[in-house]
Amino acid sequence: MTKLFHGGYVYNSQLKKFIKSDLLVSGTAFSALIEDGASLESDPDQIIDCEGKYIIPGLVDVHTHGRAGFDFNTAKPDDIKTMRRSYAMRGTTTVMATLASSPMESLVKSSKYIHAQRNPLPSLAAIAGIHLEGRYLNPEKRGAHNENLLAKLDADELSYLIEKMLPAPLHISAALELDDGSFAKCALSYGATLGMAHSNATYEQALVAVKNGVTSFTHTFNAMRNIHHREPGNAAASLLCDNAYSEIICDGEHVHPAMISMLQRLKPSDKIVLIT
Repeated sequence: MTKLFHGGYVYNSQLKKFIKSDLLVSGTAFSALIEDGASLESDPDQIIDCEGKYIIPGLVDVHTHGRAGFDFNTAKPDDIKTMRRSYAMRGTTTVMATLASSPMESLVKSSKYIHAQRNPLPSLAAIAGIHLEGRYLNPEKRGAHNENLLAKLDADELSYLIEKMLPAPLHISAALELDDGSFAKCALSYGATLGMAHSNATYEQALVAVKNGVTSFTHTFNAMRNIHHREPGNAAASLLCDNAYSEIICDGEHVHPAMISMLQRLKPSDKIVLIT
């Protein structure tokens, strides 16, 4: 079964721009990019009119708590399947299932349900792994997280939790200025990646965290120490650390457009992560 997506604008990664092209799909894989005016060797089984539309690869969301009326913290396996279908219908084909602060037994149960839905199925978004954004946060920057559900950065507890979440790839967001060093080492020893989140870190503390293994700043500007000319804080560290990713929520509400523009001007484009 071959399909031709005709008349649309396809994003060219090498040129970093959209070009008018037809896109040929054989089965479930893209097989050819046909530039405007070129002919096909054989007629496709189906032609889909994409005139005036833009065609991009499926989106990957590394920080998403849910959709379609469900949340990964409370969703059952069938609910997660509904979420996966909803993600795919809106163009997000891969997600990191993100868990917010919850009691330990709840996080373990949620992880079990997420694992049960990591099987690849047609028309459903893939679940690449688990993003833990909870418990290990700074109460001063807890945001919407219930303070009663927060916990100290305890390496032994983290080890127990990671054991329950494996073998899924893991990303752990935490207020790592509160770490004595053992928490980050524990996470990295299991192959997890680390994000700075809900943190009141100074600029210097944030740089130390990056040196100790942090590879991303979770939702830059939100739940962070404000930028001050005498104390830049971890928000400035997110802007200036070229070797770490900067997540940002570009919905026009969480972050002012001027701050988004500042991030875009200061940060290498391949280190900016847009999230929902």
